Amino acid sequence: MEAEEEQRRRLKLEEALEIQSLRRIISAYLNYPDAAEEDVRRYERSYRKLPPAHKTCYELLIVIFLWDYTVISGLALPKLEQDGYTVAISDCMD
Repeated sequence: MEAEEEQRRRLKLEEALEIQSLRRIISAYLNYPDAAEEDVRRYERSYRKLPPAHKTCYELLIVIFLWDYTVISGLALPKLEQDGYTVAISDCMD
């Protein structure tokens, strides 16, 4: 009897937590465009506040990242296609 009641309480708590989690996910999904724009504005403000030397380093990191991405995609994409996967950027965009 006591075990059944404990189980019911636990199930109700789990259900409440799942509902709360789903509400947060839906809210985040609905607010994503506004939140993304706000994030971009915040990052731009932070970048403008950087000293010139740090901005130079940051720009260099972006160049290195893009170079790495180009090299990796040049190596990985042919391998994926060879294994039968087709990857197109247009598939990833709305």
